[in-house]
Amino acid sequence: MPVNEAQRCQIEAASAGIHGRRTSVSSCFEILAFYGLLATILLAAIPYGTVAVWHKSLLGLVIGILAGLRIIDGLARGSFRIAEPLLLLPLVGVLCLAISQVVPFPGASVISVDPYETKAFILTFGGLIVTAEVLFFYSNSRHRLKCLIGLVIATGVSSAIFGILRGLYLDDQPGILEGYLPPAQGYAQFLNRNHFALLLEMAFGLLLGILIKGELSQKLKFLGWFVAGIMIYAAITANSRGGIISFAALVLFAVAVHLVTRNERFNCDGETTNRPLASTRQLVRKISIALAQFALVFAMIVITIAFVGGDRVVTRIERLKSEVEPIDNTKVNRNFIWNSTLDLIKTEPVLGVGFGGYATGITRVDTSSGKHSPQQAHNDYLEILANGGVIGFVLFGAFGALVVSRTLKNLKSSDRLTKSSCFGAAIGIFGVLIHSFVDFGLHIMINALIFAVLVVIATIKRVDERGPNALHKA
Repeated sequence: MPVNEAQRCQIEAASAGIHGRRTSVSSCFEILAFYGLLATILLAAIPYGTVAVWHKSLLGLVIGILAGLRIIDGLARGSFRIAEPLLLLPLVGVLCLAISQVVPFPGASVISVDPYETKAFILTFGGLIVTAEVLFFYSNSRHRLKCLIGLVIATGVSSAIFGILRGLYLDDQPGILEGYLPPAQGYAQFLNRNHFALLLEMAFGLLLGILIKGELSQKLKFLGWFVAGIMIYAAITANSRGGIISFAALVLFAVAVHLVTRNERFNCDGETTNRPLASTRQLVRKISIALAQFALVFAMIVITIAFVGGDRVVTRIERLKSEVEPIDNTKVNRNFIWNSTLDLIKTEPVLGVGFGGYATGITRVDTSSGKHSPQQAHNDYLEILANGGVIGFVLFGAFGALVVSRTLKNLKSSDRLTKSSCFGAAIGIFGVLIHSFVDFGLHIMINALIFAVLVVIATIKRVDERGPNALHKA
């Protein structure tokens, strides 16, 4: 039967109504998934940074629910796509490697020396991948990007303020903290001062990059430097040697990169071009000025650490030598742990002993007195080699290479927010890479989650909500 004009209008109106309802439902799930995930990450910082088994289990459950909302949202749109599949592919490869370590192959036992811990790693690492994918998919506007920045800085400065208050007031009243926080090794809400320092490195690095290269009002700059001062004070008084060294390294890294890139200009296509140098003398002069500024910053770092930290921090740094010099097996220091880890790597060089299986695997080669058996390698690079072998190390390396490539591209962006936030995220990531040589802070869930947020900020392909290709509204 032919359809008259009135019927056609009714059909189109009904179709538009259905599409409108789908869009409304989709937007609802989108908001719940994105902002619910941000709130979850922020709250994960409270219970010691989420370290207990039931804390991790609850966090995994919430992330799974939010991932379900993400899937429903995709179905409501009429199509489902994975955000950044190339970037996340190496991490999925690590997950598959971990799964293969607990699968009993015919005629052979499982690879992992501790299948329970490897299964726990699979759930935790899978949750991190899901978190990154959801953030990549929904962080498609300037507003959402600012929300990610605010999340990282708010988590860091809140922990710093609590740590300072705890040191000034609460540690002198043990009854208040009894049963909640041990005063000896912890700082802020963390059970280990080194884990707190890693979180602060990420938050401070992001803030520093935005202050250096961002376009902020005078009031915001003043507030930003004030908050940065709070973080610096907390980082020094936390008295984490690895944290202090990493803080100094990331500040020097930030200054060096800024001095190299500050003379860049953008052409009409948004590509960077450099100012031509008039003569060799001008080049020498610029290098001399840059070196003088670099030396001045280094001197300020040393003076600040000595002044704020006092004898307590200086003495602890002076004892750093005892952690890396060879000793006998009566005491377990980092040198002993690293050598034992190298021996463990040699036992299973290709596939490793299983992710999460380090504490069990190290007993194969541990020659210490047995009073303090190592639970971690105190070097995440060695622990990756021990747990995942060469294959796992290559997969993480491939992911790192993709992150560096995308970060370098974003650093050349003509958008000031994208460039400054990417620069700050790169500084924070650099601090983590340095600290990971001597500690294992990324084993703490809140640190791993904030690190994932930094990776998203550094590598995100931002879609301006005003552009013709904007898929969502913030």
